[in-house]
Amino acid sequence: MSLKATTKGSKIEFLTTKRPLACGQNGAVTSPHYLATQAGKEILEKGGHAVDAAITINAVLNVVYPHMSGLGGDLMALICDHSTEEITEMNGSGQAGENISLETFDGYDEIPERGPKSALTVPGAVGAWWELHQKYGKFAIF
Repeated sequence: MSLKATTKGSKIEFLTTKRPLACGQNGAVTSPHYLATQAGKEILEKGGHAVDAAITINAVLNVVYPHMSGLGGDLMALICDHSTEEITEMNGSGQAGENISLETFDGYDEIPERGPKSALTVPGAVGAWWELHQKYGKFAIF
Protein backbone atom coordinates (compact mmCIF):
# COMPACT_ATOMS: atom_id res chain seq x y z
CA MET A 1 0.00 0.00 0.00
CA SER A 2 1.34 3.42 -0.93
CA LEU A 3 1.11 6.14 1.71
CA LYS A 4 1.92 9.04 -0.58
CA ALA A 5 0.20 10.48 -3.62
CA THR A 6 1.22 8.94 -6.93
CA THR A 7 0.41 10.13 -10.39
CA LYS A 8 -1.04 7.82 -13.02
CA GLY A 9 -1.77 9.64 -16.26
CA SER A 10 -3.77 12.72 -15.34
CA LYS A 11 -5.09 11.19 -12.08
CA ILE A 12 -3.60 11.45 -8.63
CA GLU A 13 -4.03 8.24 -6.65
CA PHE A 14 -3.97 8.23 -2.86
CA LEU A 15 -3.49 5.19 -0.67
CA THR A 16 -3.47 2.64 -3.44
CA THR A 17 -4.60 -0.70 -2.00
CA LYS A 18 -4.17 -2.85 -5.12
CA ARG A 19 -7.75 -4.06 -4.67
CA PRO A 20 -10.10 -3.97 -7.67
CA LEU A 21 -12.41 -1.00 -8.02
CA ALA A 22 -15.98 -1.81 -6.96
CA CYS A 23 -18.89 0.17 -8.39
CA GLY A 24 -22.60 -0.04 -7.77
CA GLN A 25 -25.70 1.68 -9.06
CA ASN A 26 -28.22 1.00 -6.28
CA GLY A 27 -26.18 0.94 -3.10
CA ALA A 28 -23.05 -0.38 -1.48
CA VAL A 29 -21.98 -2.01 1.76
CA THR A 30 -18.62 -2.51 3.36
CA SER A 31 -17.25 -3.83 6.63
CA PRO A 32 -13.99 -5.20 8.00
CA HIS A 33 -15.15 -8.82 7.47
CA TYR A 34 -16.39 -10.34 4.23
CA LEU A 35 -19.20 -12.36 5.88
CA ALA A 36 -20.71 -9.23 7.41
CA THR A 37 -20.40 -7.41 4.09
CA GLN A 38 -22.07 -10.31 2.30
CA ALA A 39 -24.94 -10.36 4.81
CA GLY A 40 -25.54 -6.63 4.38
CA LYS A 41 -25.43 -6.97 0.60
CA GLU A 42 -28.05 -9.73 0.72
CA ILE A 43 -30.37 -7.53 2.79
CA LEU A 44 -30.15 -4.77 0.19
CA GLU A 45 -30.70 -7.25 -2.65
CA LYS A 46 -33.90 -8.46 -0.94
CA GLY A 47 -35.25 -4.91 -0.79
CA GLY A 48 -34.15 -3.94 2.69
CA HIS A 49 -33.41 -0.39 3.75
CA ALA A 50 -29.80 0.69 4.25
CA VAL A 51 -30.53 0.72 7.99
CA ASP A 52 -31.58 -2.96 7.81
CA ALA A 53 -28.26 -3.71 6.12
CA ALA A 54 -26.28 -1.70 8.68
CA ILE A 55 -27.96 -3.46 11.62
CA THR A 56 -27.35 -6.83 9.97
CA ILE A 57 -23.69 -6.02 9.34
CA ASN A 58 -23.22 -4.88 12.92
CA ALA A 59 -24.91 -8.01 14.29
CA VAL A 60 -22.77 -10.31 12.13
CA LEU A 61 -19.61 -8.45 13.18
CA ASN A 62 -20.44 -9.32 16.79
CA VAL A 63 -20.00 -12.97 15.82
CA VAL A 64 -17.22 -12.93 13.22
CA TYR A 65 -15.22 -9.92 14.44
CA PRO A 66 -15.92 -9.79 18.19
CA HIS A 67 -12.59 -8.22 19.15
CA MET A 68 -13.60 -5.05 17.28
CA SER A 69 -17.36 -5.10 17.78
CA GLY A 70 -19.72 -5.94 20.58
CA LEU A 71 -23.23 -5.72 21.92
CA GLY A 72 -21.76 -3.92 24.91
CA GLY A 73 -20.80 -0.87 22.89
CA ASP A 74 -22.31 2.31 21.59
CA LEU A 75 -23.62 3.26 18.16
CA MET A 76 -23.45 6.60 16.36
CA ALA A 77 -25.15 7.00 12.99
CA LEU A 78 -26.07 9.56 10.35
CA ILE A 79 -29.06 8.63 8.22
CA CYS A 80 -30.13 10.39 5.06
CA ASP A 81 -33.81 9.83 4.27
CA HIS A 82 -33.97 10.34 0.51
CA SER A 83 -37.76 10.56 0.51
CA THR A 84 -37.64 13.71 2.68
CA GLU A 85 -34.00 14.69 2.03
CA GLU A 86 -33.62 14.96 5.80
CA ILE A 87 -30.44 13.97 7.61
CA THR A 88 -30.95 12.51 11.07
CA GLU A 89 -28.39 11.57 13.68
CA MET A 90 -28.59 8.73 16.16
CA ASN A 91 -26.61 8.95 19.38
CA GLY A 92 -26.70 5.42 20.72
CA SER A 93 -24.32 6.01 23.60
CA GLY A 94 -25.55 4.49 26.78
CA GLN A 95 -26.88 6.23 29.84
CA ALA A 96 -24.99 6.61 33.08
CA GLY A 97 -25.67 4.00 35.73
CA GLU A 98 -28.73 4.56 37.92
CA ASN A 99 -26.85 4.73 41.23
CA ILE A 100 -24.22 7.31 40.18
CA SER A 101 -24.29 10.67 41.92
CA LEU A 102 -21.91 13.59 42.48
CA GLU A 103 -21.02 12.10 45.86
CA THR A 104 -19.55 9.08 44.04
CA PHE A 105 -16.70 11.33 42.91
CA ASP A 106 -15.96 13.16 46.19
CA GLY A 107 -12.22 13.71 46.44
CA TYR A 108 -11.70 13.64 42.65
CA ASP A 109 -10.91 16.67 40.48
CA GLU A 110 -12.23 14.82 37.44
CA ILE A 111 -13.85 11.49 36.58
CA PRO A 112 -11.15 8.82 36.21
CA GLU A 113 -10.60 7.29 32.74
CA ARG A 114 -10.06 3.80 34.17
CA GLY A 115 -10.99 1.84 37.24
CA PRO A 116 -14.14 1.28 39.29
CA LYS A 117 -15.11 4.97 39.25
CA SER A 118 -14.50 5.56 35.55
CA ALA A 119 -17.28 6.94 33.38
CA LEU A 120 -18.74 3.67 32.16
CA THR A 121 -22.17 3.74 30.57
CA VAL A 122 -24.88 1.20 29.99
CA PRO A 123 -24.36 -0.22 26.46
CA GLY A 124 -26.48 1.62 23.88
CA ALA A 125 -25.93 -0.26 20.60
CA VAL A 126 -28.87 -2.65 20.80
CA GLY A 127 -31.27 0.10 21.88
CA ALA A 128 -30.08 2.19 18.94
CA TRP A 129 -30.63 -0.76 16.59
CA TRP A 130 -34.21 -0.96 17.88
CA GLU A 131 -34.90 2.75 17.41
CA LEU A 132 -33.38 2.79 13.92
CA HIS A 133 -35.36 -0.30 12.95
CA GLN A 134 -38.62 1.21 14.22
CA LYS A 135 -38.13 4.34 12.11
CA TYR A 136 -36.50 2.96 8.94
CA GLY A 137 -36.55 -0.84 8.97
CA LYS A 138 -38.45 -2.82 6.35
CA PHE A 139 -37.74 -6.34 7.61
CA ALA A 140 -38.96 -8.02 10.78
CA ILE A 141 -35.46 -8.69 12.09
CA PHE A 142 -36.33 -8.52 15.78
